[in-house]
Amino acid sequence: MALLIDWLIAKYPQSSRTTLKRMLEQGRVTVNGRPVKVMKMPIGESDVVAVRDRAAAAPAKPSLAPMTLVYEDADLLVLDKPAGLLTSTVPREKRPTAIAIVTQYLAGERRARPGLVHRLDRDASGLIVFAKTLEALDSLKSQFFHHKAGRVYEALVHGRPRESKGTIDTHLIESKEG
Repeated sequence: MALLIDWLIAKYPQSSRTTLKRMLEQGRVTVNGRPVKVMKMPIGESDVVAVRDRAAAAPAKPSLAPMTLVYEDADLLVLDKPAGLLTSTVPREKRPTAIAIVTQYLAGERRARPGLVHRLDRDASGLIVFAKTLEALDSLKSQFFHHKAGRVYEALVHGRPRESKGTIDTHLIESKEG
């Protein structure tokens, strides 16, 4: 009769005892279909030892689709929002919104408190910033408010503009039709 630790060392010779112990703690090691927590458990030749892959042990994060992740760290997310996706709206909104997708994406993180730093209109596409903590939200909102964070807008034009370069300096207004 051998010990489980001997079996694990033979199977994973490159792994440290700490790593092998962590595999047990994560419930990745089973003997005869039952999770095992004790490294010194005796096992016989007829016992079936199985080890789940690390990827199988950790649940996958929800998708950010239809947005694309551009950057993520402990404090913020930068996403590429496609045209047609609402950034945010009232809580009972049935249509998908960027903030709802981010909230679901961050649901498993203990510290995460998703916060919308700025908005993009539904028909606009481009990069959008979300804070993951209240501290980051306050800091980023302040940076946008005081114009410390820059923004660049590009527009696609149908047809040929009269001028080859220039600046449009006007106010946007909403039409009567919305």
